[in-house]
Amino acid sequence: VSLPHLERLMKSSKLSHALANLKIAAGLEKGEFAGVDWQDAWVYKWIEAASAIYEKTRDRALNKQIDLIISVIARAQQPDGYIATQTTLRKRKRFLDYNHHELYVMGHLVTAACIHHRITGKTNFLDIARRTADYIYKIFIDCDPSIADMAHNPTIIMGSVELYRVTREKKYLDLAKAFVDM
Repeated sequence: VSLPHLERLMKSSKLSHALANLKIAAGLEKGEFAGVDWQDAWVYKWIEAASAIYEKTRDRALNKQIDLIISVIARAQQPDGYIATQTTLRKRKRFLDYNHHELYVMGHLVTAACIHHRITGKTNFLDIARRTADYIYKIFIDCDPSIADMAHNPTIIMGSVELYRVTREKKYLDLAKAFVDM
C-alpha cells in the first residue's frame, strides 16, 4: 500500500514535482524546476524502498519500473557526475548555500544505489552513484574552507560509508571522514 502511494506522490506534478524535475533535467520533458530543494531525494528514497520490496517479491514489473526511473536519473546527471535538479535547472552556482541541499540529495542517491546494488546485483544505479561520489570527492576531499559548511547533513556521510562497504574503495571512506572532520 505504501509504495504505490509514494509512487503517486513522486510522480505527481501537482504535489511533489520530484520525478518531473529529473525528467526536465534529463531533457525528457519541458518545464522549470518546481517544488522544494530536497525533492530529488524523494525519488532516491522511493528506489530504495522499491528495491527492498523487490527483494521480497521479485516482482518483474517493479524491477522494470525501478530501472526506468534509474535511466531518467542517468540522463539527468551532469557529465562531471553532479546531480541536483534544484541547482542545475535554476542555473545556480554549485555549493553556494547549504540550504540548497545538494549534498543531502546526493547522499540519498548514493545510499539508494548501494541498497539497489546489494539487492539486485545490478550496477546501473551504482555507476551513477560512483560518478556522483567521485565528483564530490574531487570537490571536498581537500576543500576550500569557504565551502566546508556544506557538510552539515549526515546523508552524504552515510552514503559515502555505504559506497565504501559496497566497493571497498578507501577513498569513499576517506570522503566520509573528511565530512565528519569538517
